Amino acid sequence: MPEVVYAYATSHTPSQQSASRGANGEQYFNNFGPPRAGQQGGIASSKYIVATNENASIGSRPREPENSPNIEKAMSEAVAMKAQAEADAKAAEERRKAERAKEAERSRAAAEEQMRRAAAQAKERAELEARIRREVEVSVRREVEAAVKAEADARVEGIVREATRYDAQVLGASERLAAAERAVAAAERAREAEMQTRVTAQLERKAETKARLEAEAERKAEVAARLKAEDSLQRCERALGLERSRRRDEIAEANETIGHLDARLMLLEKQLDNLKGNQAVLRRSTLPELKQAEADVSSALSRIKAEIKARAAREEEMKQYQERLNKPKEAPATAAMPNDKLKDKKSEEMADSDTDDDHDDDDDDE
Repeated sequence: MPEVVYAYATSHTPSQQSASRGANGEQYFNNFGPPRAGQQGGIASSKYIVATNENASIGSRPREPENSPNIEKAMSEAVAMKAQAEADAKAAEERRKAERAKEAERSRAAAEEQMRRAAAQAKERAELEARIRREVEVSVRREVEAAVKAEADARVEGIVREATRYDAQVLGASERLAAAERAVAAAERAREAEMQTRVTAQLERKAETKARLEAEAERKAEVAARLKAEDSLQRCERALGLERSRRRDEIAEANETIGHLDARLMLLEKQLDNLKGNQAVLRRSTLPELKQAEADVSSALSRIKAEIKARAAREEEMKQYQERLNKPKEAPATAAMPNDKLKDKKSEEMADSDTDDDHDDDDDDE
């Protein structure tokens, strides 16, 4: 049986190639050195040449063995982590939407409660002013009636004394007394009519003043309630705007993380294809390279897991910040601090992602 020789078709010099023999006497010429400028080399770009000592022809490479379980496990873990990250992002978005709807409902209920309280206070104020107005009218009427009665009594007594004196002094006192009594009665009626007219005018003026004050108080109460409601709505709108911007930033970060995971997954698939294509030849001669590739895959998976943990930590931090933001007595100045921290974290993550990309480029070169 002629001796079978398996070799790579590369453009390297023989000094850069190494030879080894298999169990059946096969000879493997392998080249693991770096390719020169303008040339292609390495494991992925090499072609197999199957030759014997009688003739040489380009044939198919040997049958590939079964896939490595470690690489298949790494691929499945990467796909599962990507699906889990997407599911977590969707669940977080649904929770944020529900929380935003609940917050809007609570704000609307608070505004309605404030308006109801303002209306109740205005009604109580109107009832109190009406009761005070009635009491003032009754007291004024009583005082006026008492003053008119006292003045009339004093005048009647004076007239009676004068009439009695005149009756004692002059004849016909009875006629004069009757005339005086009629005059006093007429004067009393005129005075009472005048006082009644005056009291009625005063009461009308007071009623007009009270009505004007009530109208002004109602307008002020309506303006105050409207201003409070508008202030509450503006605060709610500002909070919703900030929440929308934060949610957009979070969605962008999640998309960026998913993109990084997709890139890492494609890199792992590419490495897996390379390892599958060269596993037959590297079964004995390239065991350290296989271990190095597995170590690279493990390190890449570790970095992906670390990024997922960091993402979960950021989600927890954003949730805590949202809870602090939902407190009613939150100062506006404190709301800007987590944004600065978030910007710092974004810059750190971008720097870490750049470093990871550099490491990935180094792995590709290797």
